[in-house]
Amino acid sequence: MEQLSQFTFRLLLIFIPGVIIFFIARKLTAHKDDPPHWAFIEVFLYGILSYAIYALTYYVINLVIYISVAGVDKLKYLSITYNFVNSLVDEKLKVPIDEVVQTSIVAFFLSLIIAYSISKRVFYLLAARLGISEKIGDSWSFAMWKAGWVRIYDSNEDRIYQGWVAIYSDSSEKNELLLTNASIYQKSKAKLLRKTSALFIRRNIEDLVVEFIDWPLELKNKKGGDKNGR
Repeated sequence: MEQLSQFTFRLLLIFIPGVIIFFIARKLTAHKDDPPHWAFIEVFLYGILSYAIYALTYYVINLVIYISVAGVDKLKYLSITYNFVNSLVDEKLKVPIDEVVQTSIVAFFLSLIIAYSISKRVFYLLAARLGISEKIGDSWSFAMWKAGWVRIYDSNEDRIYQGWVAIYSDSSEKNELLLTNASIYQKSKAKLLRKTSALFIRRNIEDLVVEFIDWPLELKNKKGGDKNGR
């Protein structure tokens, strides 16, 4: 039982970098509420990835140092040991806390990279470039991410809002937008009511029609046609 407890404790150390990545990435990005077991798997995989990146970096740094000191012809004598993995299978070895701490630091920077990749939809865009998939994730967030000047038609309120998308929410029951340099029109009469430096809008998505005034040219007519729509 004691041996099992020791192994369990050492195994749990794998989750520390994973927990760091999980919480930071979740705080910085929009995400769905996944089942608990998916969160557990995600934390575990993030932990494995952190240790793998640390181990690879550790190996490369030691390899470069060894080559610069001993030369390429001495590479056959090179022996680099990653103590954390060995401590998992050998209970006599102490857990290298320094490696756990260093891996946690790696996890922190990795969490920022992962958060950036999720926010900028790097994986979706890469898959689209490679022709693997045309999914782009949540449509509302993607459209707002690419948006600049927009014109929003609100049928229930007989209003048209026009402005620059400064801040937007992730997809939810009600979508939220902060427009700057905004103008408010009465839709039925196409009459300008007033202008304001900033306007916050919170509406059900079914009540809104969004017109993108300056949609990026590279996203127009993705399949067929030129930039002028021919």
